[in-house]
Amino acid sequence: MKHQITIQVIVERSQKLGRRVVDALDFFFGEILPNVLGGIVVLVIIAKIIEVIFA
Repeated sequence: MKHQITIQVIVERSQKLGRRVVDALDFFFGEILPNVLGGIVVLVIIAKIIEVIFA
């Protein structure tokens, strides 16, 4: 009986951890990644404009 309880606890904890990981990944791909990519694109565009102006 004791083994059953510990397995259940492990499963519950791993499910909670799994949800946290999914939330973290979702936040990363939903919030951070687009902002980083957007920032890189803006920097590239600015660099090209500067290149054209000073060329």
